[in-house]
Amino acid sequence: MKNIYNELTQITSRPRPFQNYNAKKLWADEHISKQMLAFHLDPTNDIASRRASLINKVVAFLTAKLKIRPGSSLIDYGCGPGLYCHRFAKAGVKVTGVDFSERSLKYARAQARKARLNINYIEANYLQFKAKGPFDVATLIYQDFCALPPSQRKVLLASIRRSLTNDGFLVFDVYLKTAFKQRQEGTQFKKNLQGGFWSARKYYEFLQTFVYRKECVLLDKYTIIERNGIKTVYNWLEYFDLAKLKKELAASGFRVVNAYADLTGRALNKTSHEMAVIVRKAR
Repeated sequence: MKNIYNELTQITSRPRPFQNYNAKKLWADEHISKQMLAFHLDPTNDIASRRASLINKVVAFLTAKLKIRPGSSLIDYGCGPGLYCHRFAKAGVKVTGVDFSERSLKYARAQARKARLNINYIEANYLQFKAKGPFDVATLIYQDFCALPPSQRKVLLASIRRSLTNDGFLVFDVYLKTAFKQRQEGTQFKKNLQGGFWSARKYYEFLQTFVYRKECVLLDKYTIIERNGIKTVYNWLEYFDLAKLKKELAASGFRVVNAYADLTGRALNKTSHEMAVIVRKAR
């Protein structure tokens, strides 16, 4: 009983914000990466990627707004299976995609070959990757920025800044504090919770949501208990407002040019739960 008590104490422990970070488990694990790719490619949900119709709108808006033309150069950080890269490349853009999911990139490369598109897909952790550039546009899409600790965001912004042309654009999106206010703490426990997402074998799962009000940070802590062991995945999200984001970007040598409710260019308002920004190097 003592061992069970100790295990439950560890499982239910509340870490400091971003104390534990192991996001790569979502993308490198053989079983989990297969589930993630299926979510990316499912046209009926927005779990891993936005639906195809919305992706098309994003690409169309950015192409017009940033005056992306055939021959322009673009790098997509966290490109996954290349859903954005593929569309930009079809328009004649010179595209580089960076991701550390071998499975997603295998799919992306196969699609590029099938369409005879010359897309430079690179398997790497974009926090450690040094882009050769220079690029006219860098994209970081679907709130990836929110999932990174502040120290990693600083490293990534510095790397992206070095990779851009002097007049280049960085485009990304974040969750807003208006959405954070609606999040509540809670615990779920169930056999094969999430329908077998975490393992092909039978398992029990604790899903605990921790809310850090002062830091505007949320943690979904997944503890998966199988017959042969226990694994924990930490999914962190930090929430922003425009002032907070501008301050962080300014510290890394960027300035916000435009802010929208999303990457299709919808107007930002007081009830928006997300925000997309177009930024450039500060002069």
